[in-house]
Amino acid sequence: LRALYGIKDDKPESKAHKFWSSQPVPQVAVEEVGSEGAKPTAVEDQAAQVKIGPIDDEKTIEDVRKEPYNLPKGFEWCTINVADEAELKEAYTLLTEN
Repeated sequence: LRALYGIKDDKPESKAHKFWSSQPVPQVAVEEVGSEGAKPTAVEDQAAQVKIGPIDDEKTIEDVRKEPYNLPKGFEWCTINVADEAELKEAYTLLTEN
């Protein structure tokens, strides 16, 4: 979606993630200016082990789940028509702002 709106996508390792950087999840290593020779922190050690790329291997149509996952009460699945500019913009806004 970002490409459709002409938004330049920086490399993941160059973005600051204030929330996620404070959470106990694998981190992406970021080189900081002036950090030469500094001993890596536990988070940086963990980040060095994280592989950047797809979460899952490529799937064929046969590998894709036929039935959607169950959602919590009050939620429902919907189909987005990506050819409809209004629906596409609504999905983009939902995903980028939440």
